[in-house]
Amino acid sequence: MLQINYTIIEKGIKGAADPSGAKGANMSKENFADIIIDRDIAENGNNTNFEYMPMFNGLFNIGKDGSGYIFSLEDNAADNKKVIALIGFVSDFIPYLKTELNKPENAKIKLYKVLLCLDYKELQDKDKNARFILFAKDPKTAAGKIITSALDAQKLVNQQARAADARKIQKEKQEQAQTANNLRYIAGETLQVTNTKLANEFFSITPPITEIDGQLTLNTVYANKAGQNIAVLSYYNFNEKFLKAHGIQSRNFTDFDYFVAMVCNNLFLENNRQVSLTKIWHEMGNPKNPNPRQLQELREALLKGLSTIMHISNKEVLDAWNVDTETYHDIESPVIPVQILTERNRANGYITNETINIFGLSPFILVADPLNQITTWDKQVLKLYPGSRSARYWRVMRYLMQQIAWMRNDNARSNRITPASLCEAVGDKTRADKQRTLKLTYELLEKVFKPLDYISSYNEDKNGNIVLKYNKDRKPKLNPGNGKNQK
Repeated sequence: MLQINYTIIEKGIKGAADPSGAKGANMSKENFADIIIDRDIAENGNNTNFEYMPMFNGLFNIGKDGSGYIFSLEDNAADNKKVIALIGFVSDFIPYLKTELNKPENAKIKLYKVLLCLDYKELQDKDKNARFILFAKDPKTAAGKIITSALDAQKLVNQQARAADARKIQKEKQEQAQTANNLRYIAGETLQVTNTKLANEFFSITPPITEIDGQLTLNTVYANKAGQNIAVLSYYNFNEKFLKAHGIQSRNFTDFDYFVAMVCNNLFLENNRQVSLTKIWHEMGNPKNPNPRQLQELREALLKGLSTIMHISNKEVLDAWNVDTETYHDIESPVIPVQILTERNRANGYITNETINIFGLSPFILVADPLNQITTWDKQVLKLYPGSRSARYWRVMRYLMQQIAWMRNDNARSNRITPASLCEAVGDKTRADKQRTLKLTYELLEKVFKPLDYISSYNEDKNGNIVLKYNKDRKPKLNPGNGKNQK
């Protein structure tokens, strides 16, 4: 007989049966004592002459010798490692049997007799390690009922333990995200945008494009010099497969997409490299957190922007205006230079599962920068309006920002906004749409541009045009040259 002494097992060494002490099984000393004393007192009145008690038809025996409690296994056992694992399962189960036996109705039933009614079924997990299911040989007997109740109690405890472990793991992940990836935003007070013809045409309702071999081309005329057009040539490609995979059908960019691009660019200029979707939403002037539909709208704008690559050459324009730089001659960049990261982070006090990595400047800003065609607004320009931010809102807001910026920086420009040009830019077709656009225009002038002192007053002339007046002492941060040399 191969014997494994408990004094060896007590050291916590687990594995295959090995009397040298290198490996062993794990059953508590108390469980051994309870089994042995229970049987000896019942049959002999003491525990001095204990004989091995067979388990599972002699697969292994439980006993003791002078130096401690032992398991004994046959020398020719086919797989002692499996047997040692089974002993561990029995050991884990014994405390639940004891709890059942402590109940008054089970006071006369002995532990060893219940153990002799225990049977097992062997399974294998995905790693081909031995796993066992314990059950009663006859669940209708008193011992069988005790085993069934104890197994139910053990199952419940194990389920609760697994749930507690899952909660602990989740908490640890959150705490790790909160400490290791705590996003701290750098907030400024200004918003930089560009109103160059390239950006205006690209984000218009019907951009003047030509498609050749899957490439969309804009040949944007910036100025006429000595009877010759000076143009910025640009073409761009969509990643069709990527867009279809995300359920995005439209290839046209909207005014909403324009503001998403400008806001991301502004966050980058403020040295924010990783932000949440909610942060972008707030930067666009929305006071409340986005709902699922709004989050999806914002996500689609980012996906469309990052999957569309712009190729721009503005060398002719820079040469025509004597801009001495090599930096911006050839630009290749996504429309919105971002990556969407599915990582758990703590952003602005909240845990988020998705963040945006902003890795560059908007290509439209890169075109506008050397030409001094960037306008810097008070951020409140997107935050003061109390109404909903519909597609009409974004179109009218952008049109007014364009017109007011140009008027304030070019004395030759008219300070009148004609309803025809306004409604054409917004894309109105019906009379009802035009009326809604005019109503929203007056609301924005009254509730946004006037309180910020970008205009001091406005009125309607006899032809229905909106005439703007502004305080010359008001000094918004509008770059000199913005809007000049544009047709």
